Amino acid sequence: MTKMQLKCLVLSLLLVILTSVNGERAVCTEDYTPCTCDSSTGRWDVICDQVPIEQVKSLFNRTTPQDLASFRLTTAFNETNGIPDNLLGNSRASGIIINCLEASYELQINDNAFISSANFTKTVTINGCYLIQQRNFMFLSGFGDMTSLNIYNSRNFTSFLGIPSQSSLYYISILNSRGFENLLDSDAVALPGLRILYLYDNDMNDLAVSNVLKALALSSLESLEELRLYNNRLTRIPAMISSFSKLSQLMMANNKIDLIVTRSLAFYGDVSYLHLGNNNIRTIEPSAFGAHRFGLVYLHQNSLTHFESYVFQVMLEGMVQAGYGSVSLFQNPIECDCHLAWLIYYKRNLLPVIDGGQCSNSTLFTDLNPDALSGCPVFTCPANIDGNFPNPLSCTSYYACSRQDVVLVECPGGLVFNPAYQLCDWPYNVPTCNV
Repeated sequence: MTKMQLKCLVLSLLLVILTSVNGERAVCTEDYTPCTCDSSTGRWDVICDQVPIEQVKSLFNRTTPQDLASFRLTTAFNETNGIPDNLLGNSRASGIIINCLEASYELQINDNAFISSANFTKTVTINGCYLIQQRNFMFLSGFGDMTSLNIYNSRNFTSFLGIPSQSSLYYISILNSRGFENLLDSDAVALPGLRILYLYDNDMNDLAVSNVLKALALSSLESLEELRLYNNRLTRIPAMISSFSKLSQLMMANNKIDLIVTRSLAFYGDVSYLHLGNNNIRTIEPSAFGAHRFGLVYLHQNSLTHFESYVFQVMLEGMVQAGYGSVSLFQNPIECDCHLAWLIYYKRNLLPVIDGGQCSNSTLFTDLNPDALSGCPVFTCPANIDGNFPNPLSCTSYYACSRQDVVLVECPGGLVFNPAYQLCDWPYNVPTCNV
């Protein structure tokens, strides 16, 4: 490359940078007035900002059909028309974005509004819309290549019917929205490829979360990998949670959960990320976490007073064996009495995977004198709970509790105790004992 060619290249790059900084956009060769068209990315993005819907339809009827990177519609002030059939004429858009300018605008989308894009659109976004008249999502039913659906700042959901049922649709995000209580169980959508479901910042109570999960994830029990439910009003773990066989990331921070019941978080496989911070968790029942391995577990800013072996030991041992993971306990008023002997005296090797472990008097777990707990029993039956519980010192036996009476029982040859089901099982079903 000659010096002159290099100089021209540098000047060209500088021009591109300056154009970007100054906010100038490359104009498309087709005239989309009163909308605008940007071709800076090499593909066309048509933006109709507060253009009356009738004019949008008219301009697409007069323009040459195009494959657009995106079509963005922001409804005009005092708009009363719904989105009619064949809005884009014979043009089609890879991304469709609908912004409702006024919260009072009652969105109505004709079932054939985007029929030209049926096998072309990948992503659909709806923002700020009042869905009282939009009874379903049938306008999406023919979108055979759709991969993601985003709904923000919207309200009054009746049914998700019409969301296309195909494996390519892997991502749904519904954020900062309201009004899910009227969803019908019978209107469940089959989404066999759904892997990521975001439902946070929606102020949803237990019923609303249950309704949305049944509507969107009932057929995704073997595909869902990531679920976000933080910043809602949950008081308990949703019943469906433990049924997702591939779930590896679950986030439920900033809710109002106070009790985690037995097996409610007993997953089929390993979980890399579990966030339950900033709830009001006071009690975690035996075997709540099952027997599989966890990675990062956040329980900070809760109200836990006990850290029991029959709740946490299997989890901690899995982290130590894997060489990865931790349990965050910051800001929990743990009572450092004999109930911690299993950890402080007998299983100190598990302390490194506990972050923020400290007593209600601010003494760190690591600063406790283990000899002060040497006279404590290895295991004590939980108050008012009968059943079988892990032996903190052995996988091949368990403690059977009945009305506070306890008996140590050995598993038959070759079997180990599975805390998820509170019985003896094959070692491969208990990863921390399969060594």
